[in-house]
Amino acid sequence: IVTASDDRTVRLWRYSETKAWEVDSFRGHTNNVSCAIFHPRAEYILSNGEDKSIRVWDMNKRSCVATFSMENFRFWVLSVHPSLNMFVAGHDGGMMSFKIERERPAVVFEDNKMIYVKDKFIRMINVDNGNDVVVGTIRETGKINNQPRKISYNGYEKTILISTQGNIDYVQLEENYREGLGSSEVKNIQGNSGVFVSKNKFCYFEGNKLIVRNVRNEIIKTIEMDNEIRDLASAATNQVVVIFNKMIKLIDLTNENVVGENEISGVKHVIWSRDGSKVAVLTKDYLNIFDKDLKKVCSFQEHSKLKSGIWRGNNLFLYSTLTHLKYATIYEDNEGIIKTIESRMYLGYLNGDEVYCLDRKGEMKMMKVDLTECEFKLALQENKYEKMMEMINSGRLIGQSVISYLWKQGYPEIALMFVKEPKSRFELGIESGNLQVSFEAAEIINKEEFWHKLSQEALKQGNVNIYEICLQKIKNFEKLNFFYSISGNLEKLKKMKNVLNFDESLSYQNALLRGNILDQIEILKRNNQNALACLMAKNYGIEIEINQEKEKSIKVKDQLIVPPI
Repeated sequence: IVTASDDRTVRLWRYSETKAWEVDSFRGHTNNVSCAIFHPRAEYILSNGEDKSIRVWDMNKRSCVATFSMENFRFWVLSVHPSLNMFVAGHDGGMMSFKIERERPAVVFEDNKMIYVKDKFIRMINVDNGNDVVVGTIRETGKINNQPRKISYNGYEKTILISTQGNIDYVQLEENYREGLGSSEVKNIQGNSGVFVSKNKFCYFEGNKLIVRNVRNEIIKTIEMDNEIRDLASAATNQVVVIFNKMIKLIDLTNENVVGENEISGVKHVIWSRDGSKVAVLTKDYLNIFDKDLKKVCSFQEHSKLKSGIWRGNNLFLYSTLTHLKYATIYEDNEGIIKTIESRMYLGYLNGDEVYCLDRKGEMKMMKVDLTECEFKLALQENKYEKMMEMINSGRLIGQSVISYLWKQGYPEIALMFVKEPKSRFELGIESGNLQVSFEAAEIINKEEFWHKLSQEALKQGNVNIYEICLQKIKNFEKLNFFYSISGNLEKLKKMKNVLNFDESLSYQNALLRGNILDQIEILKRNNQNALACLMAKNYGIEIEINQEKEKSIKVKDQLIVPPI
């Protein structure tokens, strides 16, 4: 049991069925202690009080290992998240959530080996057989928030650099380290962000200075930079990526010159492709891909925090966010989701369709992934049509996203291979110029707007057969009259006479286009246009009979109408 009291102490108790007794007390608060709780997953006690501070106590060392203070507000309550490593504290001004230690594990992948730090031990996992062994130990920092931040591994010399804030542990592994005996020699160096730059040299920084040492831990070179350095990342042999607040530079340590640079703020991670031709630079919400000289290739914005990434080949990059495993190619506007992940994962190694990663507990996880879609899109961008057809024929490519992507990228004829739904096939057929596909889909849908759209496209392409059928389907007899006339199809134009009995105007138009004077006169007579019927008959020398009463009603004026002045 842990208790908080007004005597400014936090006390630890044990109890049985009949009694309780004090084990130890923790002193350090300067005012009443308001609340105390156990850390759910570590040997820590958290307390806060009216001295405006939150303190973290190590239950084994019986000492305070971290203190968080506020200037104006007293703390009253504490609570812990049921599943995440997060705490919340209530104070005079409201509430605040916080973490007491860095959760991201320090890890490096070398071929099929994963080297990481867990519980002050250096461990190595062989991802092929899952063999996990201890290969060394690290120095106790005595600070809860000074966790290992970076690991750099030199397989040639069997050495590891483990960087914390302000310190680097240079660990020399013994010959028998592969058997998991954990025997190692540790040397401490004052500095930040140590990375190996060759098989016998490593580099780190202090302030604005780059310092290069050999494997005997002797300083062999110091390079002074113009600005304060924030971090380092490994690069090619005898090169290092120097990260500043608003810029990154690729430095050649041999010649001490700048190979390339680019303006970018808030860099979190730098990940090189296997052949070193591309590099992914991750910020909080941007994925930037550069070439080997740090010239920008493409950039993608994310609405969720970027956490980690790995390359597949040189043109496809996989990365994790808070909730998704995603992919991006080196071509703009070519990204997507591979799968949803339940918890934060830090990617490290890709073997076929298996992704090996670490969770926040420092445990290795293996995720099965289907990369068919992203590899298909990459093949499409690189015009690898044989590979595309092989993937299409495999039947593994499904989903609206593939269809939509092909459509947007201007490949509707390929998208047609995936679509069964009639409306989608109709649109894709129009887009790709495959009117036969659109015609078959329109027959299934059988709606006027689809026939109308198909008729317009058929007219543009000169497909008279489909155009004729479309006009028949939508019963556009006016256009059919004109179509049969200009195409010289007099037989079908004559058959239209019997179809158009319901519309005298269209019937007259049909007779006019056929050049049939008798039919024209007959239609005029039926519609009481006797004057026009007589004029047409006399003009063509045809005698017709008109009812006398109707004939009297014909008024002939032989004077021109003179407009008023």
